[in-house]
Order: sequence, then C-alpha cells, then structure tokens
Amino acid sequence: MRATRGAVLVACAVLLGAAATGCDTAGGGSGDGGSRATGPGAPSAPTPPNATSTGFTLGALAQGPDRPAAGQPQDRPREGDLNGDGYDDVALARPGAVYVVYGSAGGPDPRTRTTLAVGGGHPGRDADNMPRLHRADLDGDGFTDLLVTVNDGKQYALWGGARGITGIRQLAVSGEALRELGPAGGDSGSVADFDGDGSGDVFRLGRSDGSSAGSAGVVFHGPFDRRTGKPARQAELTGPVPADSAPYQSTSEDYDGDGRAELTVWFEWTDPDSEGDGDLSVRGVHHFRGTARGLVRAQESEQGEEFAGHPGDVDGDGDDELYKATFSAYDQKIAVSVNSAPGKASSASPVTLTDLPGLNSRCCGGTEGRAVGDVTGDGRPDLVLSAPAINSAHGLVFLIPDIARVTPATKPQAVDLESTGVDGDNRDPGAGDKQYIRHRLISKPPLLDVNGDGRLDVVAASGNQRSEDGSGTRRTRGFWVFPGSPEGLDTKASRHVTEEELDLG
Repeated sequence: MRATRGAVLVACAVLLGAAATGCDTAGGGSGDGGSRATGPGAPSAPTPPNATSTGFTLGALAQGPDRPAAGQPQDRPREGDLNGDGYDDVALARPGAVYVVYGSAGGPDPRTRTTLAVGGGHPGRDADNMPRLHRADLDGDGFTDLLVTVNDGKQYALWGGARGITGIRQLAVSGEALRELGPAGGDSGSVADFDGDGSGDVFRLGRSDGSSAGSAGVVFHGPFDRRTGKPARQAELTGPVPADSAPYQSTSEDYDGDGRAELTVWFEWTDPDSEGDGDLSVRGVHHFRGTARGLVRAQESEQGEEFAGHPGDVDGDGDDELYKATFSAYDQKIAVSVNSAPGKASSASPVTLTDLPGLNSRCCGGTEGRAVGDVTGDGRPDLVLSAPAINSAHGLVFLIPDIARVTPATKPQAVDLESTGVDGDNRDPGAGDKQYIRHRLISKPPLLDVNGDGRLDVVAASGNQRSEDGSGTRRTRGFWVFPGSPEGLDTKASRHVTEEELDLG
C-alpha cells in the first residue's frame, strides 16, 4: 500500500536573482525520501522569496496529501518517470506555477502531486511568467529531473527521486556568452545527453556581437552537483557564424542511435541596418554530432531546408528522424513528410490527408504539441498534433496512426473536449454558441504511459488557463489525459484533473 502523509511544505525557497542559492531537501534525489545528506556539508538556510516587478521567485515545493509509491533508480531512466516506479508522471507549467502529478495504475493521481509557485516577472503579463520545462537525469543518480527555465534566463533543477520531486537547486549556468531571453522569453536551448555518459547536458544559445566570429552557445555537461548546481564541465561552441545573425533556436535528438544526442542550431538575421521590416529570415544552420568528448561541428547549411522539421523516432528503430506535419484549416488538410537523414535533402513527397474528422470551420490553422510514439500498442509509432485555433478556438487533437507508413487513405482520429465520454464539464453552454468557451486545446509532449499499460497516453491542456462561460463564471481548466488504446485515444477513459484538485484554483 502507498504510505499516506499529511500535507508537507518542503522548506525550500529560492531567490532567483541570487547566485546559485536554494536548498536540497532530505532524500531529494534517491532513496525513499527519508532523511539523508546528499553530500558533504549541510545546505544553508533557505533564502526567503523577494519578488520584484522584474525578478522571479520560486516558492516552496508543496506536496500533496499522499506521496507516490517508492521507485528505483535506473541506468537509463525513462524520460517521463520522475520517481522510477514504472509509471510516467505529468509535469506541466502554467503562468505562475509548475506542477507534477504522479502516475499510477489508475492514471495520474492528484493526491500525489508536487506544486511550485513561480512569482514575479511582469505583473499582468502571463506570457512573461510561463516557465519552460525539460526532462533529463541532470545529476546522474538514475532518476529523471525537471529543468525549469524562467524568463529572466535562470534555470533550476527540480531533483527527481524515489518519492518524486523533493529538492530545488539553481544551476550555475550563467555567463557572458549566453543569449538573454528577454521579457517575452523565447527558445532557452536544449537538454540532452550529448556525450553519452548517462547524465543530461544543458545547451544554452549564444550571444551575437554582430561579427562573423561568435558562438552558437554553451554546453554545460552533467552530472550537475546537487548542492552547488555546478556542471561537471562546460564547453562553448565557438567558430565562424553567419554575419549579422544570432542563434535563436535549437533542436536535439539522437539521430544515429549511439546514445549521444546531436544538436542543430538555427541563426536568424539581426536587422543590423535597423530597417524594421520584420525580416527574420534564416541566415544559417549549424549541426553538431554527439561524441564521447562532447559536441563536434559536423555540417553547416545556408538556408537549412535539409534540417527543417521536428525530431522523433518515426519508424521505431531507436534512431530519430525528422518529420514535418502541417495543418491547413482553410484547405482542411494535414500534410506529413519524413526525412530519415537530417542534413540531407529529402526526396519523399508529402502525404496529404483529407476528409479530416472533427472540423466545423475553416479558421484557423496552425499546429502545436507535436509528438511521436506508440499510442495504440502495436509497436509502430503514431503522430499526435493539435490545432488549438480551429473550431472557434475550441481546439482539436489529431492522432495519425503508424506515421512511418502514412498514406492518403490513412484515417486520423480527432478528439476535443466535447468528444463522447470526455471527463469534465466542458460542453457548449447552450444554443450552439461556443464563443465563451475558447479552450484552445493543446497536446503537451512528451507522450507518457501514465498508467503503465505499455501504451502511450496524450496529456492535453487548455491554452486559456481560465476562461468565462456564458454567465461570466470563471472556469479553471487543469489538464486532460487521453489514454492510448488499440483503437486510438480512448475518450471514454479520459481523466480531467482540475486546478482545484491541485490547490491551484
């Protein structure tokens, strides 16, 4: 049986403006959550939060009334499983908060949760207070950790362990070579194991000085020290860069299956003449190969067409590929193509899917939340993507089965919050008028096996965290889980976890 505990507030508050401040809580990274030092010397007393209009603060980790079942460390921990118990865990950010709900045989259990308040930033501007999350075993202890990036550029490890997330540490990744994220955030880089040592490495985009001699960014190699947040080493990716450009985006996946991830960095024009015409065209792409020594520059491209796409293991062979998936609301079509060798132009023609289910308007297009994995349990990866602006911004999540073998005859599945059996009170308030319920439903990668049945499940959230129904009542959303099944996403077995259940209401 799972041990039941009273509500716990772990005494850890971090001032984001301070240098590597924070604390490790007892048992924060391994063991069963009992008292145990994690290294020589006791951590200092926590620094109380002190939010200002331009700074960010992390509050205390708040645990739910129960703790998840104790898990075990793994040589290569699953990306989704933060406590090593065999069930993947939901970890999401919303403006002002990060929350984790741990998986179980019955799916995500809101009684076993960890929440973290993120305060400060620019009051009233939610986009400026949206943390970004990555998952990796940063300290090499066999448990997946969460990396939280806030919009002032600072990054924090939430240490995973046998009883879930129990500690916070600011990573010592500051440096003059790093790009500033700015008040509106942006791409904060990539997290992957670039040298194959089993611990996660953090890549941060570099800063541009307008010359051709610059930096694509800096790699901070794990394992990170739990007490200080310091990386084992760091390496700047220096060398010629496209003139009048700056790195603005990166992707990382293991394309050759050797256990070391590759990195692709995109550069954009910086408008040196201040023309102000909004031209942000690509000025170049640098591709780096993962080796035991770290990242080595392997290829460059002027326009980057051969690197365009989203990484994922499309054919299930353990190597990642690049794929493209676009949705046109006006044409009511989805186009899918796969490039099996990043860095080489693809000769494959896109496959166009028509007669899409679930559509009742031609406005508006755009896709988000793309992810690849085996949802149906047949051993062949499927593609999930969402169209949050379609159907009067109600939103749809599409499932395209067996993405490596997609043909024009492939029949996608479309799910929204009014699909049969979907858990929660999400329906039209009446008279066929959904103008007050703009869910903007978005799938949230990665795909997770939250109930341990061997099939991956889709976690989705509302793009509008709070919206009004026709009566003006504010309605909190939380997230939904659509379990995988042999027939696709099982809406009748869906689970809605509200923000009230997480004490976030």
